[in-house]
Amino acid sequence: MRTIISCGILFVNYLTCSAQVQVKLVEYEYIRFSYTQTCNKSFINKAMVFRKGNDSITINQKLPFNFDKKEIFDNGIFYSCNIEVGNTYTLNLIQIAQDSIPIEYTSYYRINSIFPNKGRKSEFIEISKDSAFDYKGRYDKYFDIKNTLYKMTVLSPATNCKFDH
Repeated sequence: MRTIISCGILFVNYLTCSAQVQVKLVEYEYIRFSYTQTCNKSFINKAMVFRKGNDSITINQKLPFNFDKKEIFDNGIFYSCNIEVGNTYTLNLIQIAQDSIPIEYTSYYRINSIFPNKGRKSEFIEISKDSAFDYKGRYDKYFDIKNTLYKMTVLSPATNCKFDH
């Protein structure tokens, strides 16, 4: 019986460790970005498109938006890096759970997302819910791709960055 329980615990540990899926974009060209509306008037979505050959991927970043002043707070990605259209980058992203974002941050993913699948803690469903504008925290490392939450761990080359961590 003790062996079965031990194997069960090891299997659960294996599943939780393997749940941190990584996305590696090696030498992808940054081709464009656009801002689109979100399900919350205090955030705006920055959709960034990267391409390598015939493959392309869109990475979404939820940014604070002062609706009254029509002001977007876009400090870049990773550690406040201002990447440039036409340049080639390598990015590593790792799937994370919502509670990996510090509670002190005003997070779109806490306000406007439901994470229904306990086994896949990074997959979410967006919900409509407005909140008061509150620019608090870091927004430059958290992204979503097809309703899955990620944190950027590597950006190369990391030029035009403010590494204030």
